[in-house]
Amino acid sequence: MNKKQQVKILATAVILALKEKNKKEAAVVVENFLLYLKQHHYLYLLKDILEALKDLDNEAHNILAVEISSAHPLHKETVNVIDKYLQKELNKKLNIEETIDESLLGGMKIKYQDQVLDLSIKKQINNLNKSLVN
Repeated sequence: MNKKQQVKILATAVILALKEKNKKEAAVVVENFLLYLKQHHYLYLLKDILEALKDLDNEAHNILAVEISSAHPLHKETVNVIDKYLQKELNKKLNIEETIDESLLGGMKIKYQDQVLDLSIKKQINNLNKSLVN
């Protein structure tokens, strides 16, 4: 079993164990889960498990995590246009996270699921170069 499968199994187990638990019972489940990870030397997977839990929760609520990377902070209107467009295309609510990537000259990269929309100036220059050479 690879790491990704193991993380998904552990995250799913936590979700199932927490189902219909009150706050006190949930605290016991989390404490036992952390003890399990420690006993089986899986604490190094905790960050990945937390990410998987976030992904499973988003999936359950029909929310798609989207990362928009740009060289500089984007205007709110730009983010709103991207949000509306992707919601319409993907038929999901979006959880947009903006990041600054100083390696970008300009433009942006939009990442969601296994997709990357590279709208960076560097990519556009490379595409133009390829079309001029061919």
